[in-house]
Amino acid sequence: MISTLCFFGMAIWLATEAAKSDGSVWRIGTLWLTTLGCLAGGLRFQLQTVIAAGLVIGKQAAGSLRVARKLQNFNKVVDKADPMTKTTNGTK
Repeated sequence: MISTLCFFGMAIWLATEAAKSDGSVWRIGTLWLTTLGCLAGGLRFQLQTVIAAGLVIGKQAAGSLRVARKLQNFNKVVDKADPMTKTTNGTK
């Protein structure tokens, strides 16, 4: 909790420094980049939850895709083995 508040506090301070800075583009860019880093540090637990949920959804989708491919391959094998499913001129 304390480190989260420190990250957010630093992000606010760095953002105000970047906004009022008249320095070079590199200095302002670096300040904004570190601001984003501190924001990400403050949101690290929420980001972890979102990323983990996305990975689970991705694995579920990949699993469904694998099942669909296996089913397609199974249907091809069955069609080859069963002469009644052969088509002639578009009819069975």
